[in-house]
Amino acid sequence: MYPGRSVIACWLFFCLSLPFPVQALTSDVVFPANSAVGLKPPGEMIADQWVWLFPAGFRDSEADAWIGIAEKSVSEKNNRGLPDSKVGTPSATQKVEGPMQHLKLPGGIEAQLLVYTDTETGTAYRYWVMKALGPKLFATVIARAPTGSMKYTDAKMQAALQSLRFRWSNPMEKSMAQRRYVIGNRANFKVVKIWPPYDVVMTDPSSVGMDGSEMDDRVQPTVIINDCRGTLEGKEQRMPLAVKAIHSLEFKNISIITTDVEEDGDIVMTATGTDDASRDIMLRQIMHFGPHGHIWAICSFAPDRDVSARCDQVGQSIRFKSYKTVTHPKGAARVAPPMEQMACYLNPRRP
Repeated sequence: MYPGRSVIACWLFFCLSLPFPVQALTSDVVFPANSAVGLKPPGEMIADQWVWLFPAGFRDSEADAWIGIAEKSVSEKNNRGLPDSKVGTPSATQKVEGPMQHLKLPGGIEAQLLVYTDTETGTAYRYWVMKALGPKLFATVIARAPTGSMKYTDAKMQAALQSLRFRWSNPMEKSMAQRRYVIGNRANFKVVKIWPPYDVVMTDPSSVGMDGSEMDDRVQPTVIINDCRGTLEGKEQRMPLAVKAIHSLEFKNISIITTDVEEDGDIVMTATGTDDASRDIMLRQIMHFGPHGHIWAICSFAPDRDVSARCDQVGQSIRFKSYKTVTHPKGAARVAPPMEQMACYLNPRRP
């Protein structure tokens, strides 16, 4: 039986006034569905995706008990701490158990916890509603279990909620973890943007100021990694694809200098060109092929700031995760291979 108006009413009288979204992580803290929020699941709950309206959480279907988690990153400069929430007027079927608890959790997390019961559906349930704020993340956690459950007593559920931890102080790390590939070695490049059509953009921290601006007028070393879905009919199509990819870049006078095919089938190219400011650039492209697509890594840098070796470390460390383990959010569109998609080559610019 799913909660209906009871949970909605709980949100109203709990006054969730912050927008939706380091820590010593213990080995038994579980982070479900690539969530940045984890806890020690109570009883026999297992991690699950899409727990009622929540994108992540834990569930024990036999016991009719669950924990739902929602999160959102917050700006450090706008992080003023949790406001003082007041408990509003409960409905006729709700009964608040005790005062609002104000908690200090490890990792600099502030939390507020409210417990109440509700008999609206004819069955008595206990609800635990927590909002938690860390330096860069805000989370809402709602849990439910039958009031008579010995497996999920109030004490056990509160202990589970108070084990809450955050990971990924940089929200982009969560997006990185959700990709269908892994970059094993970033070679001291820093992730600065994650967005389509580039997927991942990295640059050299030494060439960027605190505000993200370039330190000088030279070409900023940049790595762009693009995930291109779909399959090729044969290996003979790989080289023409790599040539087409490097010429699709928004640089002028591109001239390929070297082309190598490595033992694992990766294609590595070096090229020269000029940018829109007529500055000379070097290009290093590595294309890694998998059963359901390929990863396109392209580096651009000034000739006197050669980072090609580091580019190779990045490109050669990229590996696809097991295709079967890639999960799709409920209702998300799925790409059905085989279907070559050239749309991933959209003239990437330097950030």
